[in-house]
Parts: sequence; C-alpha cells; structure tokens
Amino acid sequence: MHIAAFTHPKHGQCEAFVKLYPAEHGVNRGLVNEITAYLCAHALNLPQPKSAFLANIPLTHLRRMPPWLRQAALHHPEMPAFCTLRLDGSSAAVLVPQEELSTVREDVAAWDDLPHAIALDENIANSDRHLNNLIRLGRKKYALIDGGRLAHTLERPHWNNRTLDPAHLYRNRLSEHVWQHNPTEHDLSLMRCRALEHPSALSSVLPELDYWWQHLLPEADHRTFRDFLQRRAYDLTALLAKRYHRLT
Repeated sequence: MHIAAFTHPKHGQCEAFVKLYPAEHGVNRGLVNEITAYLCAHALNLPQPKSAFLANIPLTHLRRMPPWLRQAALHHPEMPAFCTLRLDGSSAAVLVPQEELSTVREDVAAWDDLPHAIALDENIANSDRHLNNLIRLGRKKYALIDGGRLAHTLERPHWNNRTLDPAHLYRNRLSEHVWQHNPTEHDLSLMRCRALEHPSALSSVLPELDYWWQHLLPEADHRTFRDFLQRRAYDLTALLAKRYHRLT
C-alpha cells in the first residue's frame, strides 16, 4: 500500500491510500474485490473512507516497489489502483504488543457496528478482516478498510466461476478474532436483524457493480460472481445460523 497526493475533481487536493494488484494473467481479483467490498459497505452505511476511486498510477513515481511491481514497470508506464481517501486514525492493532491485544479486542467488541461489519463480511465472503484492517477512529469506534480478499481460501486464493460456493462458510476473521465465533445472543440478534437489509442494499448498488464487473471480469465470472453475492445476501440469515450453530 502507498499514500499519494491527488488533485481530485470533487475533493480537490487530497491524500489517499493506494493499492496496486498484480494482474497475474487475469487471475488476481484484488481490484474487483476492493470495488465490490467498498460499494457493499457503502450501501449498508458502514463506516469506511468517505470516498473511493480508481487512478492510473505512474510507476516511475514510486520509490519502493515489490519485485512484481518492478517487473511490471519494465513493460507498463502506469497501472490502475484502488484508492480511498486517507482516514485520520491508525490500524487497530498495529505495533500492539501481544500481551495487550486482549485490550484491543475488548475495545473492538464494544464497537456498535461490529455485528453489522461481521454480517457484511459473511455476505461478501471477506476472509481477511484482521484487526489491522480496521482503522481506529476513537474509543470503541472503527472504520473498515481493505476488501482485497473475497472468497479466498488457502487452496484457492483467487476465485473464479468454477470455485465460488454460495453456501460455503469462508473464514470470517473478525468474528474469529473478537468473538472466537461465539457472539452473545444480543449480538447475534443484531446480526440477524441487519441481515434482512442486505438484499435491498445489494440491489441498490448492483448497477454500479455490474458496470465495473463487466469491464474487469470475463462474462462467465461476472455472471457467477453476481449470482454468488445475491444468493449469499438472500441466504445470510441461514449462513449466520450455520456459522454459529443455531436453528434457522
């Protein structure tokens, strides 16, 4: 991840977090996943950076590049990146000693939007919401960042139309780290209640999602990913019941 200064047509002079993803011959889904996660969180009014955009980044302007990006720079003068306006805060657990992580978890557990955020990750199969993918805005107050890994497993780090499984319980790291997959009945009730909002929320951003998917995905992957997210939105109550060993 990089931080860059932009002259934005809406926000003027601003700073933004910039994430570049290797193309890997069309296999890597990072850019698609980021757009999808951001728009779904936006539809559900979850706290996150207030604006996101794509920008073509001149690679010659970057001072530090991983090997894959140095290789890409030999053939491409610029690459598209997912950008979000910089938040005034720090990652929830960055540089926190191991013995103090329990305090961080307790603070995250008291965040009002935690059940809603965990329900979102269940819906979109975000398997990488570790504590450093939350930005701490204040006491018991956080914002979501980083949606680069959706439907990710160790065996299949990048989804395609043959691997997506709408009924699968993908890793939900936020639930795992904060609740150990054992929420209170109150938190579970909140999740189930908010789960009812997901179908209409997804429908409200589907036209924009379709626009990006049709430009960034093969047609078969576009259709299957659309169906995958819709089915998980409509079946979210059942997925939560399966996750937490409750009756539907």
